[in-house]
Amino acid sequence: MKITGIVLIVISLILKYIINERRFKRRNFAGMQKFSSYGKAVRVKLIENTIYFIARLLLPLGGVLLIISFFK
Repeated sequence: MKITGIVLIVISLILKYIINERRFKRRNFAGMQKFSSYGKAVRVKLIENTIYFIARLLLPLGGVLLIISFFK
């Protein structure tokens, strides 16, 4: 369970990093995100928010598994 907890934490941090990096690279000089179309903006934001939500769930789950493994 210790390995699973560590893997979940690492996956969560990697997913959050990738999404934040993509958001950063889409910004222009004014700090606004640029998309080629409205449809693409909606799709990208929906997908990124879903993945970010999953990553936010994986982090505490990995922490709980890690804590449980120390008390076993």
